[in-house]
Amino acid sequence: MSGRASSESIALHEPTRELLHGGTRIRLQEQPFQILKALLARPGELVTRDALREQLWPDGTFVDFEHSLNAAMKRLRAALGDDPKEPRYIETLPRRGYRWIAHASPALVEVTMLGAYNPAASA
Repeated sequence: MSGRASSESIALHEPTRELLHGGTRIRLQEQPFQILKALLARPGELVTRDALREQLWPDGTFVDFEHSLNAAMKRLRAALGDDPKEPRYIETLPRRGYRWIAHASPALVEVTMLGAYNPAASA
């Protein structure tokens, strides 16, 4: 990890599955969105591949799990601008799962979960 300190914020808007990151609004596909939600719900903790499989593909769903999870994680990392070799946000624990590490990095990362837009609240 780099030694430079910086500050950035990430906002995740659940109703539209949009990630607001670095001044850019990125619409996430369902699986990368669900993975990000699972990681953010347990920052710093291991989220196992099995837990992600159960969340993303319920019983009775037939899919090449390894390929599908790896592809969804690759799309999520691309949206975050994260590099698995030098992660700033998501650490891979080989054959076990993933961990959200942004809070432990030198960069101060604030993650905000945004709910539904309520025009009456802004009046």
